[in-house]
Parts: sequence; structure tokens; C-alpha cells
Amino acid sequence: MAPYRDSFSIYVDLNYPWMVAYGLEQLASLACAGSQWQRPARLYAAAAAQHAAMGIAIPPARRATWDADIAAIHARLTDEQFQSAWDSGASMSFADVVTYALESSPAPLSTQSQAAANLTPREREVWMRVIRVTPYAPQRARSTRSAWQQPPLEVFG
Repeated sequence: MAPYRDSFSIYVDLNYPWMVAYGLEQLASLACAGSQWQRPARLYAAAAAQHAAMGIAIPPARRATWDADIAAIHARLTDEQFQSAWDSGASMSFADVVTYALESSPAPLSTQSQAAANLTPREREVWMRVIRVTPYAPQRARSTRSAWQQPPLEVFG
């Protein structure tokens, strides 16, 4: 779970709102493997609010996981518990969402051992480097600096 929190923190630091929403989805999906069902409900609600604020839909590639997780959460909570958790997550300020998402939550041992078994230390290192240098952004949002603020191009040769 720590690599997901690290990734989420990077997305926040880099101010990539679409990746913040994705990071919330990842953390919510991982939280579904635990037994605290209000947490993933709040995280998914915060992700839904982030998507709505940006005016973008949940990407179709992630929609099936999203729907399955929401159904699992809803099946384990009463309607009142689910609605309360959802409303709580949807109404959080951005700062509160970030704090809540980065809080440590007990991850199930099966998730921790599966992640450790599937990634070598070198694979984790490469993965962290890739997400730090690969912006997942529309072209228009990649640079908000004007031309005079851009670093000079180096000419080789």
C-alpha cells in the first residue's frame, strides 16, 4: 500500500488532478480488500467528486473495477452507512481528501504479500522512477509556463 500512497503523494505534489483522481481510485480499490468499508466508500466518493470537478468521466478501462468495488462496498454496508460515507467523501475539501488518503490504514496481509511477491526491489525502483517522470496529462496541461519561463534548449553538436 505504501507505493500507492507514495504515488498519490507525487500526483498531489505535481498538481496532476486527473492522476489525483486515479490515485484515489487505486487507494479505494486497495481498501476494498480490507474490512473497513467506509474508507473505500469515502475514497471513491472523493474520486467521483474530483472527476466531476474536472468535468471528465471515469475512463472506460477503469469503469468495471469501479463498479465492482462500489457494488462490494454497498453490499457490506447498510444504505444509511453507505450514503453517509459517500456524502462524507464527496464533501471533503481537497486538503482533507489528501490527508485522509495518505493516512495509514491496515492493508490485508494477502495484499501486502502479493505485492511483495510480484515486484522485485529493482522493479519497484523502476516503477517509482517512471511515475515520477511520465506525466499523464493532456498536452495543453503539460506546461503552464510561458515561453520566457521555459528552460533554454541545449544544442548538441
